[in-house]
Amino acid sequence: MRKIGGVQRSILEADMKYLIALLWAIALPVLAQTAAPQSEEDWERARAQAEAMRTQAKQMRSDAEKADAEAQRACWQKFLVSSCQAESKKTRREIDREAKRIDVEAGRIERSIKTHERELKLQRRIDEAPQREADMARRTEEVRLKEESARERMEKKQTKNRLN
Repeated sequence: MRKIGGVQRSILEADMKYLIALLWAIALPVLAQTAAPQSEEDWERARAQAEAMRTQAKQMRSDAEKADAEAQRACWQKFLVSSCQAESKKTRREIDREAKRIDVEAGRIERSIKTHERELKLQRRIDEAPQREADMARRTEEVRLKEESARERMEKKQTKNRLN
């Protein structure tokens, strides 16, 4: 135990605040990236980054939950139990807030990736439209010729049957 600001806090609680600061320092450069990726390789990197951010946020929440449980148990050994528990909850909320910020940023990246994929799909459809139209015209002509051929065969058969 060490004394911080006149209140006894466990090393674990102080370390949780250090963990928040460290994770924020790691996440800040990632969050600061505002330029949209240009190449497919950049988009794949952005996808991996978003996944890593989601994993990081999940790990932060998990670690905060474990640390909070330990801190809550340790609080029962102190004289000011409710004050200690309130501080532990406050620390956990701070970590959860940071994890939420990282999650939100990961979601923003994922949305931009999905938007990019929709734009690529639309552009591909636009680029393929003349070919699709040509294929459709060719198939329509083939069907018309088959129907015409079938109609001619039917007329020949009917004419042959009338003569017999």
